[in-house]
Amino acid sequence: MEINDTRDSSEGVRLEYELLREQIADADKTCVTLLGALVAGSAALATLSLERGSAQVAWLLSPLWLVGHMYLAEKRSMILKTAYYIGTRLESTQLGLGWERWHRQSIREKEFYRYYPFYLECGIAAVVILLTPVFVLYLSPRNFLAEPWFSFLEEPWFIVSLVLAILFIPLVIRSVKGWQHAAKLMAADLKPSIDTPRTVEGGGTPKR
Repeated sequence: MEINDTRDSSEGVRLEYELLREQIADADKTCVTLLGALVAGSAALATLSLERGSAQVAWLLSPLWLVGHMYLAEKRSMILKTAYYIGTRLESTQLGLGWERWHRQSIREKEFYRYYPFYLECGIAAVVILLTPVFVLYLSPRNFLAEPWFSFLEEPWFIVSLVLAILFIPLVIRSVKGWQHAAKLMAADLKPSIDTPRTVEGGGTPKR
């Protein structure tokens, strides 16, 4: 799409709107692809660890998901940021562009239920990273039940995976709180679009 008349600001707004919507779609596809790659990579590492009985391979699950979570959180943050810009800077100045405002309104009024993929991604990462130290101990050749209770601290791969798990806890809390803050900001600032009529019970549109 090209701007034919540079004096027509509405054409520029619609071009920017279209490009930003494509950017959101591309970021979401990237998240889906990355999550699939993380799950596949984790399955391969877990299988290899069990076959070899190797804790040296199992601990790699922690950095894999730690880095993966940071990248997913960044992409989800950019999606919200872009949507916020669309709703506050573009839809408020141009008739016919009202998706973000209507979308946030439907969430506030619980017209549609949502299952947020960001929470799913955080949950999967948390389960994998927090359980990796246990998985490492399970694969260790040492019999910790026959040794003093603190002997597991002598397992280096357990210590590494435990440290990464501890570092992940404040990281994921920060990610979730930041995402919730951005979502609340959008809900407060994106008011219903004046050109997007609401339906009323029994059909039709409400009288103004």
